[in-house]
Amino acid sequence: MLSSPIGRSRFFLYSVALVIVEALLVIVSIAATMGVAALAESPPGPSREGLALAIFVVTAACLLVRSNLAWRRGRDAQLPKWQLVAYIGLSTMFVILQALTFLVYDFGTKEGGDGLGLLGLALMAMWFRIWLAAPAGGSFDPDAFLEREGYAPRPAPMATQPASPQRAMPQSQPARASTASKSGGFGRRGLA
Repeated sequence: MLSSPIGRSRFFLYSVALVIVEALLVIVSIAATMGVAALAESPPGPSREGLALAIFVVTAACLLVRSNLAWRRGRDAQLPKWQLVAYIGLSTMFVILQALTFLVYDFGTKEGGDGLGLLGLALMAMWFRIWLAAPAGGSFDPDAFLEREGYAPRPAPMATQPASPQRAMPQSQPARASTASKSGGFGRRGLA
């Protein structure tokens, strides 16, 4: 299950769900360690080490799931391995820099973090490349796409054809039936 290829729609839905879960986990980490007000008032440095560690652990766990999704999508689209490795490597760098940003960012002067935004844009461009890559099957076939995504097309309803008129039974058939009944009873084969 964790190694099977996934299509575009499942990759998109899983990625959106993962971003929402990751954002909620970061908010819970901030609330559990320092609180939002204490984070805004605290000076950068050692007072935020617990927060930076908690955010690093949470985002690293989400990175593992994100890497698995990208790898599975890459197998479905047969993307070159270097693109997937570059995406996973840049994502790892982003996770580390994000935790360090929480450690050194000064909310009073709002300095720092510009490079993290550029790296985020590069990651988003790579994510779109992985998401929009054509499946390995070739051209787009809607029925095959739905079948790969787990939505098998419904069979077309059977068209009812008008009943064909039945032919009248030939007269010779009833005569044969009467000779069979004369020749013997049930189970007998016309023994004389």
